[in-house]
Formats: sequence, structure tokens, C-alpha cells
Amino acid sequence: MSTRQRIQYVVGVDINENRVALAAMNWESGNVQDSPVPEYPDVKRRWHECFTKRRWIREAGQTAFKTVVGQEKRDSVHDQLHKMSRTVVR
Repeated sequence: MSTRQRIQYVVGVDINENRVALAAMNWESGNVQDSPVPEYPDVKRRWHECFTKRRWIREAGQTAFKTVVGQEKRDSVHDQLHKMSRTVVR
């Protein structure tokens, strides 16, 4: 049987629209020890690409494509952020 270990820190992961944020908190005191926000330029590039496409479509008045590009952005960025959060947590 393994010996029991005391938990010292708890790590929280927050996935936003365009970033993954972390927070490490001391279990006993509740003080936040660190809260890094790793940079992922590929996700930001993809998010900006889709944002630019949507702007062009809106300015051209092509509303039929607006939903398609919006879903493409949401699905792509969402997938990349979740993959990164799994990598960070490991």
C-alpha cells in the first residue's frame, strides 16, 4: 500500500476564448502562489485569422458565410485550447 501524502497545492485551469490560464493555490492558507498565463501564438494566430475573415464577410454584406466562419473559429480555437489545457495539466 502506498503511504498517504498531504496535499500542498491545488492547480486550477481556466480556458477562455483565446487563452489558457493557470492558478496554483496553497491548500492550507488559500494564498495564490502563482498564476501564469502561457502564451500560445498558434491559437492567437488562428483566432485572429477567423476574426479577420468574419470582418471581411460582414463588410461585404455576405451574411450567409458569417455562421460558417464563426463555427469554424469556435471549433478550431476551442479544440486547440482544450488540447493545450490537457498538456499543461499533465
